[in-house]
Amino acid sequence: MRRFKHLFFLLLVITLVPMTSCDDDDDDVEPSRMDLLTAGEWSGFAIFVNGADVTDFLASDEDEPIDVRTWKLKFNNDGTYTIRGDGVDPSPLQGEWEFTNNEQAIILEGDSPGDTQTVEINKLTSSELFLNMTLEDEDSGTSIDGEIRFRR
Repeated sequence: MRRFKHLFFLLLVITLVPMTSCDDDDDDVEPSRMDLLTAGEWSGFAIFVNGADVTDFLASDEDEPIDVRTWKLKFNNDGTYTIRGDGVDPSPLQGEWEFTNNEQAIILEGDSPGDTQTVEINKLTSSELFLNMTLEDEDSGTSIDGEIRFRR
């Protein structure tokens, strides 16, 4: 009987140790917005204006087509960025970036003085980046707020 008690105690200890050991879930830390943004290159896939997908419409413009599906956007840890693709003038467009508004927006500064734009982050995950920005038509002088969507 004594041997049975020792065996039972040993079995109890062996089964309880894994249950009371360190839990890996406690160590899971969500990536920072900086980590999410700079983890790799983003590929454009859509432009929405007032909830409507205008990607094909903009890409088929005969005078100045803008095909966001060719865009590649890269944010670097050193505070620089590059955008390249059809309709990006000049391509590649390079400059510096920084978070603003408690990391809910990004200030993009281009190469030339005064070439600065602030874009709001509508969505940022490890696989999707949705940026709300103002698209300007230099010919007509009008501007449109649109959401440019990227994925990785």
